[in-house]
Amino acid sequence: VCSSNSVFSGGEPIWIPFNFRYDPTYSECSGKQYVKRTWYRKFVGVVLCNSLRYKIYLSDDLRDTFYSIGDSWGRGEDHCQFVDSHLDGRTGPQSYLEALPPIPGKEKRWHIHYMRVVQVCNKMLTFLAPAGYYRQYRQEPVTFGRIGYMTPYYYVGWYECGVPIPGKW
Repeated sequence: VCSSNSVFSGGEPIWIPFNFRYDPTYSECSGKQYVKRTWYRKFVGVVLCNSLRYKIYLSDDLRDTFYSIGDSWGRGEDHCQFVDSHLDGRTGPQSYLEALPPIPGKEKRWHIHYMRVVQVCNKMLTFLAPAGYYRQYRQEPVTFGRIGYMTPYYYVGWYECGVPIPGKW
């Protein structure tokens, strides 16, 4: 039986236990996995460190790979919006963009590595940059592309959003 309050207010978000594919590089969390649908027409997946600290990922489809989220304005604090938090969360580790390790990434669906060739001290170096979603501001739709090393899109190893997952703390 549903109460009118839960129907009209949206009630508690429903997190479903689901083991999804993701790149665990540069995530400090390796616990249980949960997913739910977002109003961005994406699936949000979380990997728990504990019920209040987790790594957030996005995907277009449950069967596709889930990707990290990059941010060019801040440290991803507003990504807590994806887990239905109205607060800016804490993120970590607080590394400098240049110090972030590149994580192997593949362009979504076509499995093509993003490569960037740069010249350093007269040597040509090739870097593989990770693929992921990114945005600059809260409420802005996400875009898929390169994130992390040698891009303006910072990503983090965990989030604390004040929202316990899968439910009440």
